[in-house]
Amino acid sequence: MILTGVQALLREIPGMDRAVGIAATVEDCQAEQNNLPRHLWICEAQGTAEPSEIAGSQFMRQCREQRFSIAAMVQDSTDRTGAAALEQMEILLDLVYARLLGQTPADGYDPLQYVADKCVLRAPPKLYWLVQFQSGNTLQNW
Repeated sequence: MILTGVQALLREIPGMDRAVGIAATVEDCQAEQNNLPRHLWICEAQGTAEPSEIAGSQFMRQCREQRFSIAAMVQDSTDRTGAAALEQMEILLDLVYARLLGQTPADGYDPLQYVADKCVLRAPPKLYWLVQFQSGNTLQNW
C-alpha cells in the first residue's frame, strides 16, 4: 500500500507520469533497459517494528516503521564526462524531495521523511542515485 501511494505521488512530477516503476532491488533497476532520459523506481522496501503493547488478552498495538528507496536514473548522451547527467540528477532529486517530504503516502501512515542518499553508479552517460525515505504506522486489532 505504501509503495503504490509513493508511486502515485512521484507520477505527479512533471514528465514522470510513465517513468515511475516498482522493483525489488537496485540491481533490478539497473538491469531495466529503456531509452528514457530519466526514470524513477521504488525499491528495497523493508519494515521494522517496536515491541507490541498488549491490552487485555485479545488486543494488541504495534508501531511499525517502513523504509524504502527511490532509485533515480538520468542519462544524457550529449556529454561523455557525466557532468550533464549530474546536473540533471540534481534537478530530478530536488523535484523528488519537493514532492515527497511531509506527504502522507497512504491512509494511516505518518508523513514521509528523508533518511539518506548516495550515488550508486556513475557510468556516463548514465547516473544512478539512491534516496531512502521512511514512514510509520500503527497496527492494532481494536
